[in-house]
Amino acid sequence: MSDPFDPNAFPVSDLADHQVPNHRAKAEPEPQPTLMGKLRGGRPAQQPPKPPRDRKPAPPYREGMFVDPLTEFYEFLAMILMPLRPKAAMYLVMPETLRDAETGEFSQGRTGAQKCAEAWDAAAKKSESVRRFLDGFLQISVWGTLAMVHIPLIVALGEKADGEGMFSGLEAMLKKHAEEETG
Repeated sequence: MSDPFDPNAFPVSDLADHQVPNHRAKAEPEPQPTLMGKLRGGRPAQQPPKPPRDRKPAPPYREGMFVDPLTEFYEFLAMILMPLRPKAAMYLVMPETLRDAETGEFSQGRTGAQKCAEAWDAAAKKSESVRRFLDGFLQISVWGTLAMVHIPLIVALGEKADGEGMFSGLEAMLKKHAEEETG
């Protein structure tokens, strides 16, 4: 009989079929955590995933239905861009100058804001998903506009009694820019 502690007692061919059992393994593998699960520290979600929502139906298209609200949005965007990117802001609010080839007379064309709004309206005419997006965007932008019109109040509250405040440098720059344009 061979010695049970002899390392040469077992042939190597027996080892290929033998697997060491994993005593820590579970019957069912745990689901991999999602991105939100990783943000929660790797814990799995407490609730099962929600079924997909039904899509909100797209509003029926009416000719030019998005032109006015989007033009107003782009003009408001131009007001915000003016101190930061004056060329882009001027493109949005200044109408193009057109010259009649026959008479040589000049006339005003459309603004960049109108062109952008008309392009979105043309896309909305062809696509339900664009109409759905613009409908939701314009509802959200109403709230955004409501918040943005309160910025002057916030600026006024941020200033000290002597007129110096957190936005005094921006105000001085805007006054200087206005003086350069007029004088």
